[in-house]
Amino acid sequence: MADPTMLRSRLLAREHLIGTFVKTPTTHATEILGALGFDFVVIDEEHAPFDRMATDTALLAARAAGTAALVRVQSATSILSVLDCGATGVLEPARLVVSVPCVVMSAAWILFSLRLTVAARRHRRPSRVIAA
Repeated sequence: MADPTMLRSRLLAREHLIGTFVKTPTTHATEILGALGFDFVVIDEEHAPFDRMATDTALLAARAAGTAALVRVQSATSILSVLDCGATGVLEPARLVVSVPCVVMSAAWILFSLRLTVAARRHRRPSRVIAA
C-alpha cells in the first residue's frame, strides 16, 4: 500500500499505476479497491449520483484504505469543495478543459472572497454574552 500523497511524484516518475472509476456512492467499493492494492480511485461526480456527503465519505474510505482519491467534478464550482473534503486531485470534464483560465479565476475569486469575509468577521465587535 503506497502513500496516497506520493501520487504526483509517482506519476512524474512514470511508474505504472493501477486505478479505476467508482460510480457507486457507498464506501464499500472504495474500501475494497484500496484493500486490493489499487494505487488510486476516481470518484465520478459527473456521471454517478455522488453528492457532497457521499463524496466526503468515499474520500474518507480511500484515505482509510491508503489509496489516493481523485474526483471527476461536475462543474468548476465544486472543485474547491472536493479539495476541502480531502481529494488528492481533481479531474475536469472535457467541456471545462477549454475554459481552464475561467476555472482558475473562479477558484481564485472564491478564495479571495472567503478571505474578505473572514477579515470582515474579525473586525466586528464581539457579541455580548448575557447571563440568564
